Amino acid sequence: MAKSTAEPEMAARINRIIGQCQGIGRMMEGERDCNQIIQQVVAARAALAQLGVRLLQDEAGRCFQDTDAAAAFRKMTDSIFRLT
Repeated sequence: MAKSTAEPEMAARINRIIGQCQGIGRMMEGERDCNQIIQQVVAARAALAQLGVRLLQDEAGRCFQDTDAAAAFRKMTDSIFRLT
């Protein structure tokens, strides 16, 4: 994948997700309440899904030369991923 202008933002997102996952591990080791752990797992999963959406949109934007096609693709992916 070519270097993206959104790369610093993506790196920050990845670091936050890593932090969330490490926090979940600490919660499990500390025998925290199951509901709290599940809530954090759901949040980490959602953050990872959003990262995937952003990566897809960013890459697709570079694939389309026509800005109208890129905008249409972004709108379509927004709609698709809103359903998941």
